[in-house]
Amino acid sequence: MPIVAAMVQIDLHKLFTTPAARSAFLGSLLGECKRHGYSGFQIDFENVNWTDRDLLSSLVAETATALHKETLELTIATVSNSPGVPGKSNYSHWLYANWRGAYDPKALAQSADLMCLMTYDQNTRWTEPGPVAGYAWTAQKLEYALQFIPKEKFSLGPLYGYHWFAGDPGKEEKPNPTTEYIGQQDVDQYLAAYHPHLEWNFADRTAWFYFFYEKVIIPEILAFHLTKVLNEPEDDSIRQLSRSRYYPGLQSRKGFRSSSPISVRSLDPFAYFVVRRFSSRPQKWHH
Repeated sequence: MPIVAAMVQIDLHKLFTTPAARSAFLGSLLGECKRHGYSGFQIDFENVNWTDRDLLSSLVAETATALHKETLELTIATVSNSPGVPGKSNYSHWLYANWRGAYDPKALAQSADLMCLMTYDQNTRWTEPGPVAGYAWTAQKLEYALQFIPKEKFSLGPLYGYHWFAGDPGKEEKPNPTTEYIGQQDVDQYLAAYHPHLEWNFADRTAWFYFFYEKVIIPEILAFHLTKVLNEPEDDSIRQLSRSRYYPGLQSRKGFRSSSPISVRSLDPFAYFVVRRFSSRPQKWHH
């Protein structure tokens, strides 16, 4: 099932509010399904302003109706809007207004055949380094979502990570914390190049280590989550989800792709994050 993705806020608003654009959007999806034999589409609309919440739900309902008439399926990737309201900080308000508040889980679940909840990012390119999806944080997101989404319509991610490092301060010498997406290959290269001692964060269930790049005094820190199969899920939310649908082909933002179904039992959790305290990334992986 292919994904149709869009993340430009102004363009998405135009799609939601322009009848001709909505009609063309639906016609394109149906035409591609007939042309290539697709079973349906997944919608991945992100960076949607919270004021477009009802418009997004309306487009999803209209799209689902059109696809269902042709015996096709519609799935949707949604950002977790837990706890359903903005937080107290300015950053939380901004995050809710631009990334989380536009998703109405109850309305979307009534239309879509499958809800792919993006249980990330706990920490982002706008925050200090930390887990992409710590265990307790992920479980809280699941518990909230299960109030609105039937477990048979539920799946989750992620399978990618962040790489935090110090960017060039420039002529003005301003702090410039920088991030980039990473995949499994990046993590493996760090492990192979520096042979660090692995540590384990029991609270977030996060593996981490530090190493010295070219004998720099300040150590570089790398941390990542291991994919661990849970034979007996400890949390009620995860135990319920162990009987739900799989995520059909998780994709990362960089360098990692899985074409195999991944059960929510492999939930411990899917995430990697890296911290580099150096101005540039090494061009070659060597000791």
